[in-house]
Amino acid sequence: MKQLILGLLSIIATNSCETEIKPLPEFWYEELLPKIIPNDNINYWEYRNYDYIDSITEIKFKKGVKSITIPKIELNSSFREGCHPTICFDYIVAIRNGNLYIIDETCEVLDFIGKIDNLEEGLLVKYIIAPEYYSINDEGEEIGLYYLNKKEIIFFLLKDEREYPKKIGQYKLSINRRTHEVVVTRIKTYYEDDL
Repeated sequence: MKQLILGLLSIIATNSCETEIKPLPEFWYEELLPKIIPNDNINYWEYRNYDYIDSITEIKFKKGVKSITIPKIELNSSFREGCHPTICFDYIVAIRNGNLYIIDETCEVLDFIGKIDNLEEGLLVKYIIAPEYYSINDEGEEIGLYYLNKKEIIFFLLKDEREYPKKIGQYKLSINRRTHEVVVTRIKTYYEDDL
């Protein structure tokens, strides 16, 4: 009986929160990149942004020792698009055992990251797979919250539900740290315009 109780307590402790709910710190997207711990043994990698209109590539971050020359790469889609009013695409170039890998699809970047090791990787995954959820209100205040446990990273974020009259919902977004499976639960209406 004593072993059963100790076993149950062990299971509960394993799945309990390691930290309390905390305010989400303000990060620029590029500030997340140094905290990425690639899933595989990567010798070198670069996080790049390609401007489709101007045909210019900007290296946002690089890490490791480059052993081969990386050719010019032109894309017309990727796991993260932006740069309005122009068009640009983010992608990762990785070198492993002398082989070059272009990582430009969502499933590839999730494989590259692998298990979510820290908050910054969790945010990067959130930006890629659930960009419609955000954490800064109309006054520019960071109101997002998060916590990590051994199984998942959980964010409390906002999402626009209606443009006119404006309605914003507050959501709980849980991302499994190993599989990147997302579970979204609506909590309440955060803001709604009067008619």
